[in-house]
Amino acid sequence: MQLDNKVLIIKNYQLEASEISQINIERNGIIGIKPKRNRIVPIGLCFEFSNTNKEINTLIEWAKNNNIEVNHKTFFKWI
Repeated sequence: MQLDNKVLIIKNYQLEASEISQINIERNGIIGIKPKRNRIVPIGLCFEFSNTNKEINTLIEWAKNNNIEVNHKTFFKWI
């Protein structure tokens, strides 16, 4: 995953911050990026960090700077 000012790049996806409706973080550290055009999180936008605390805090700060909602809850994934 790479974060730029207004762009998130993960796997084969490049999303503008304005295209993201929310970021979900499950208790087990699984993260899901939900685009505005999707009703649920695509499996390609689910991932897990190896060093969870530092990276999750960086992602949360990026989301806050881009006015993206962050939820700490279980979420549906779409294959």
